[in-house]
Order: sequence, then structure tokens, then C-alpha cells
Amino acid sequence: MHLWQIESSPEVDAFLIDNAGLVDELVESIESLTITEGLPDIGAMEVEPSLFYWLTADHIVVYRRLPKTQSVRLISIKPDN
Repeated sequence: MHLWQIESSPEVDAFLIDNAGLVDELVESIESLTITEGLPDIGAMEVEPSLFYWLTADHIVVYRRLPKTQSVRLISIKPDN
């Protein structure tokens, strides 16, 4: 099985850097997308073709699934509170 790649927007990069050490569970959850072809087991809703809202680790992750390049593009992460 080929691992999928994870790409991220500058907004996502800044969020993860600013919250380093506080979002370890979220990072692990996101990394799981590499072995599930960008489709998590639970919590994701496809809102338009290839665009997902995913509730995981107390956060809402918006991402695009790109099967042609076997990658996911993280667009936004917001705390779910």
C-alpha cells in the first residue's frame, strides 16, 4: 500500500506551529489520513465532491481529498468549542 501525502495551507501550518504540544492528538489523527486514502473511519462529511469537513480530536478540519495525486490538502483547522 502506498502512503498518501499531506499538504497544508499556510493557515494550517501556522495553527499547528502556534499550538505545538497542545494538539498532539489532532496531529496523530491527521497523520492517519496517509494510511486511509484520505478517508477517516468516522467524523467526516463530504460537503461537495472531494471537500470534507472532519470532526476529530475536538477540532474541525477542512480538507480536500486528491485521489489523482494520492494526497490530502488541509485547508483549515478550527477548535470545536
